[in-house]
Amino acid sequence: MGFRVESFAATLVSRSQLTIRSAKESVNALLAGQDADQAAVRRYRETIASGELAEGIDAFTQKRSPECVWHSR
Repeated sequence: MGFRVESFAATLVSRSQLTIRSAKESVNALLAGQDADQAAVRRYRETIASGELAEGIDAFTQKRSPECVWHSR
């Protein structure tokens, strides 16, 4: 089981931290009974401005791992 956890953690770390942060914010807002749309739209715009959305699309179409550079502020 340890290997599967380590493998999953490595996958998460290699993915867009901006997208992961956005998903966590949305889930937390929904669990708190709040509307998650504003935060999701703000983060979506940030993925465009940072280039992470374009990189994700390019990586997918080129069948390669994305090179995500966003870091939390």
